[in-house]
Amino acid sequence: MKLPAVINILMLLPLVAFSQVGINTTNPDPSSILDLNASDKGLLVPRIALSGTTDNSTIVNPVESLLVYNTASTGGVTPGFYYWTGTEWTTLSTNGGGSGSGSEDPKKWDTEGNELTGSEFIGSTNYNDLQFRVNNNQVANFDPNGGLTIGLGASANDNNAIAIGTGANASTNNEATAIGPSASATAFRSTALGYQANATSNNATLALGYNATASGFQSTAIGYNAQATTNNNSLAIGSGSTATGLNSTALGATASSSGQNAMAIGYGATATNANTIVLGNNIYDVSDWNATKVGIGVSNPSEKLEVRGNIKVTSGTLKLESGTIKIADGTQGEGKVLTSDAQGNATWTDASSIGGAPVMAETSASSSANLSQWSPINFGNVSIAEGVNVNSNHIQILTSGTYRITYAVSVHKSGGGDGNVKFFLTNGWGSSNKINGTTSYIFMGNGDRVTATATKYVQLDASDQIYVFTDTSSSNISTLTDGTYLNVELIRAD
Repeated sequence: MKLPAVINILMLLPLVAFSQVGINTTNPDPSSILDLNASDKGLLVPRIALSGTTDNSTIVNPVESLLVYNTASTGGVTPGFYYWTGTEWTTLSTNGGGSGSGSEDPKKWDTEGNELTGSEFIGSTNYNDLQFRVNNNQVANFDPNGGLTIGLGASANDNNAIAIGTGANASTNNEATAIGPSASATAFRSTALGYQANATSNNATLALGYNATASGFQSTAIGYNAQATTNNNSLAIGSGSTATGLNSTALGATASSSGQNAMAIGYGATATNANTIVLGNNIYDVSDWNATKVGIGVSNPSEKLEVRGNIKVTSGTLKLESGTIKIADGTQGEGKVLTSDAQGNATWTDASSIGGAPVMAETSASSSANLSQWSPINFGNVSIAEGVNVNSNHIQILTSGTYRITYAVSVHKSGGGDGNVKFFLTNGWGSSNKINGTTSYIFMGNGDRVTATATKYVQLDASDQIYVFTDTSSSNISTLTDGTYLNVELIRAD
């Protein structure tokens, strides 16, 4: 063998005999392939500006486990150490195994806060529930179809139902909401809010409050132990209130409404009849603290009903079955009489101020006559005539003042078609002197006997003449003597 070949073989023997390489050390660790030793220097890894987690062009065809230090902040990467997994660049954690002040792995969520870019989220990317557990007990569940439960033992329908609170239940129907311990919303789109609140049986019910129950279709119960049950569209508001009638409403503590379309308002109010509104309870003793008082325009009513302002009755009757009417406007006094002005405003007046001798007249028809719109009704009989002049067809006033005038015309129809007949008062000849508000109408058919009547308080002047006219001329309609009259009485002289 030639000498040069021997020398070359001898030079290769150390490389074959030792598999470790040491830099700045003569004794590299046996477990390493490369052992770097220094007390004041480090290893400088190549610094690369990656364009994203899947960048394989900055370093062409990177090999799996290739290590670099990234200097860019883009495409999901931030400055730090990254290694190539074969498909993407993955950061090396710098938080010591998950603890510390930060993590540079975008797939990790730091318990001490994170610097976000706006695209991060907590949740799932597939169609499965997201569960939260404490002590290995489920305390929250998010269903991909919209169902949500929060609380130990809470349950909700997968389809957009919500149950929040220990034992809350919204599991039976879609889009139900139960919030509160043991709250239950089992009807479609029902809502129960409060401890043991129940919205059950029918759709679109609402129960709000401790143990409130709403079971009628579209019914609402608000308040402790409020009940809106049995029928549709009922509303109960107030502690212990109950609404059971169709479209019924109970407002106030222990108020109860069971009549259809009925409403009970106030503590203990009860409405049992249909289409009624009841204000307050059934206590009559005004000394009782619980006696009901209603005020309109007043803050502290002293009677069952106290109103500040006018009251208007446009039709019907203001009925007083028992008790008394008391007008205490400051003008009242013993022996006074109630009088009114031309506008109907009533005041108390001394009887002596009305006048000395009475002024009045009572007349009646003495014979039958056909109706004529050009002629007034005739009154031939005179029963009383004091302080006035009486003619066969009118009464002439001699004293100015306020008068009460009453007339009645009874007529008989002996032929012709059906029709309306109008009568009215005048304070002079003809319809141009008509006294407003004195018109009365009757409708007549063949053979009918009908009476038209009216009473009016009128301000008259001396020499005024009071007539009764009609708008109808007919030989088939005639007056009846029994029931045709004209009366005039002075109420207060000017």
